[in-house]
Order: sequence, then C-alpha cells, then structure tokens
Amino acid sequence: MSFPRANKLSLMFEEEKPNLEVKLSKALLGVPWTIDVDPLSIYPYAESSYAKNSFGSMLNEYISRATTSLDWSQESIKSNVNTLASAHVLTIEVDPSATFKYCSCDIKDEKLRILVSPTGLGSNISEAVADNNLKKALNDASISGGNKLSFVAEEGLAKYWYPNKGEIEVKVAKILGQPVKLDPRLEENYAALKAESEKPGTTLIKHWENNVGNSVHGYFNGLVSQLEWQKFPGDDMLQEGFFDVVSKAEIALRTVSALKKGKYNESVVEDGVLYLQITPGK
Repeated sequence: MSFPRANKLSLMFEEEKPNLEVKLSKALLGVPWTIDVDPLSIYPYAESSYAKNSFGSMLNEYISRATTSLDWSQESIKSNVNTLASAHVLTIEVDPSATFKYCSCDIKDEKLRILVSPTGLGSNISEAVADNNLKKALNDASISGGNKLSFVAEEGLAKYWYPNKGEIEVKVAKILGQPVKLDPRLEENYAALKAESEKPGTTLIKHWENNVGNSVHGYFNGLVSQLEWQKFPGDDMLQEGFFDVVSKAEIALRTVSALKKGKYNESVVEDGVLYLQITPGK
C-alpha cells in the first residue's frame, strides 16, 4: 500500500544535493551523476524519531552511504553501474511490495534506485547499496537488458577464465604440437544452466552463476592435465592421431541433457571437434 505525498517539507537535503552529486560522480569514475529524490513521497513513511525529526539528514545519509559503497567497489563494478544505469541518476523510493526488511537497491528505467521498505525508513541505511545488494541489482539488470551473460557470470569469467585463457592455449598447443582453438561456448552453456536453474527440483547449486568462470577454467585446465598424463607431449604418433580425429583443431565445452558414458563429464568427438561434455546438474 502506498501512502499519499506530504504537502510541504523544508529540507537541508536540497542544499546539500550539489555537493553529494560531486562526490557520487567522483566515486563512479568521474562520470557525471545527478540525484533525483522526491522527499514529499517518502516522508509519509517516516515512523522512527530519526526519520521524522532528522528527515533531511537521513536522506543525505542514504546518498552518502551509497556513495561510499560505490567508491569502495571494484572498478569493474563501477563501470557496470555506469553502463547499466545509463541515465546516471541515483534516486530513493519506497517499495510497497518489498520482500527485504529494511532497504536494498535495483536498476530500473536506467536509474540506480535505493529502495526502502514501508516500515524500514531510516534503519540499516548502509545495507541499501551493500556489495551483495549492488551485485544482485547489476545481475538482474544485465539479464533484463538482454545481455547473454549475467553480471555475476561475467565477473567470474573476468577473474578466472579471461586472464588465463591465453596461457592454457599455449600449454595445449605445446602438448599437441600445434595450435588448437579452445571454445567454452559461454553463451550456449550459460543459457543451458540458466534454464536448468529455473526447473523445479533442480540439483544445480543455488549460487551457480558465481562458479561459471572458475568452472570453465577448471575444465580446460583439467584438459591440460589429462593430455600430459596420457603422454601426448613429444609423442608424434599420439599427436598425429589426435588431429586425424579432431580435424578442426578445436576443443569445445558443451552442456548436454545426459551423458553417453560418463558420470560427471565425458569427451566425445563430433564433426572434427573434441567436446568436453557436462550435464547442467553436475
């Protein structure tokens, strides 16, 4: 249930807003941001003495705490905030349908919104743009915005896979005697895992998106270990036999509904490509 707007309100908030905007813009890599808050729509929800008696200071605190959280965030997170909240506007709104106790945040209409529950105004202010809430906001916005990979998945890939891909490709090429394309098929595999996560009774772990980057790295790094264990380095016959079968010199990661012979994963060759196959629930 939404409350009607207040009629009149005298605030120090408007006086401080230019200074708050400067600090917010500085925290977000120097990109100019503005603050757009409708205090009259928020004040009717003031229940605590702090919210009622220090309303302007309280709004300032929401903005200041959010700015501090953003300032302490990694540069990649700041860049994503600038990209996904492309209006570069920070606002505060009361969410009548809130499922959180005090406050949170999201990205809607290309704005970063501090969300407050109807009974939580003025409480636990620092939670609003805390790391977990901000990452969820970025994740939800990235998917709803049509991105093929979520923010959380991309974050893991940036940490584990992208920096190490070149080194693994060099190792595989050295082991097999010639370059090989490693294709994790990120969008296809992410889509398969996303679909599995939405099925009732899925065995996929709750925070599967956090493991995407580490898993991709693990499968291809495991490939290196297996090739070494099977004595491919320096063995011309093994290397020649490998490329007779894997004629496209490509190794790809593929998610399938069921494995043909393995319990957790398996390797199969189709049309000259070696596939490292996994199932969504494993």
